[in-house]
Amino acid sequence: MRLSDLKQGQTGIIRQVGGGGQLRQHFLDMGLIQGTEIT
Repeated sequence: MRLSDLKQGQTGIIRQVGGGGQLRQHFLDMGLIQGTEIT
Protein backbone atom coordinates (compact mmCIF):
# COMPACT_ATOMS: atom_id res chain seq x y z
CA MET A 1 0.00 0.00 0.00
CA ARG A 2 1.25 3.46 -0.79
CA LEU A 3 1.01 6.44 1.51
CA SER A 4 -1.36 8.04 -0.99
CA ASP A 5 -3.74 5.06 -0.58
CA LEU A 6 -4.42 5.90 3.09
CA LYS A 7 -7.70 7.64 3.66
CA GLN A 8 -8.17 10.41 6.20
CA GLY A 9 -8.36 8.90 9.69
CA GLN A 10 -6.53 5.69 8.77
CA THR A 11 -3.17 4.77 10.24
CA GLY A 12 -0.27 2.89 8.76
CA ILE A 13 3.32 1.92 9.45
CA ILE A 14 6.09 2.87 7.06
CA ARG A 15 7.72 -0.31 5.77
CA GLN A 16 9.98 1.18 3.11
CA VAL A 17 11.17 4.63 2.07
CA GLY A 18 11.63 5.00 -1.68
CA GLY A 19 13.36 7.63 -3.71
CA GLY A 20 17.02 8.22 -4.12
CA GLY A 21 19.65 10.75 -3.22
CA GLN A 22 18.33 14.09 -2.01
CA LEU A 23 14.67 13.07 -2.36
CA ARG A 24 15.12 10.07 -0.04
CA GLN A 25 17.07 12.19 2.42
CA HIS A 26 14.27 14.78 2.38
CA PHE A 27 11.74 12.07 3.27
CA LEU A 28 13.96 10.91 6.14
CA ASP A 29 14.46 14.49 7.35
CA MET A 30 10.66 14.88 7.50
CA GLY A 31 10.46 11.85 9.80
CA LEU A 32 9.31 9.31 7.23
CA ILE A 33 11.42 6.54 8.73
CA GLN A 34 10.88 2.79 8.43
CA GLY A 35 8.75 1.51 11.31
CA THR A 36 7.13 4.89 12.06
CA GLU A 37 3.36 4.93 12.53
CA ILE A 38 1.58 7.59 10.51
CA THR A 39 -1.97 8.88 10.73
